[in-house]
Amino acid sequence: MKPLADTLFTEQEVNAQIGAALCLAAAIDSASDPDPVRLGQTLLPRLEKLVKCNAFKAKSAGVVVIGSVIGAGGLSRTTVSSGGLKGLVECLLSFLVSEDWAARKAAAEFHGAAVNLHFRSVQRFGEKP
Repeated sequence: MKPLADTLFTEQEVNAQIGAALCLAAAIDSASDPDPVRLGQTLLPRLEKLVKCNAFKAKSAGVVVIGSVIGAGGLSRTTVSSGGLKGLVECLLSFLVSEDWAARKAAAEFHGAAVNLHFRSVQRFGEKP
C-alpha cells in the first residue's frame, strides 16, 4: 500500500490523484489483515491534511480513502481522544457546502455511514442512542 499512498501524496495531476486514491481505498478494503493502528495514526492525519489542501483536487476520492481507513478500524480511541475525530468531522462538514458535487456526495455518504456505525456500536453495548 505504501507505493499507492506515496503516489497519492505526491502526484499533482488530478486523474492520477483519483486513480491512486481509489486504488488505495480498494487495497485497504481488500486487505486480509490491515494494520488499523498504523492506518489510523499514520495515514488518517495525512489524509485529513491532504484533503484540506487546495492543491489536492480529488477531494471526493480522498474522502473514499478516509472511509476505507475508518472501515478497517483506523479510528481508535487514541485518535478520538487526541481530537482527531473532531478535526476530521469538521473537515468533512466543510465539504457538504463545496461546489464540487462529488465531494459533497462523498462527505454525505461518510456522515451517513458514521451515524450507522455509531448506532450499531451503541446497540451492541446495549446503550440508548
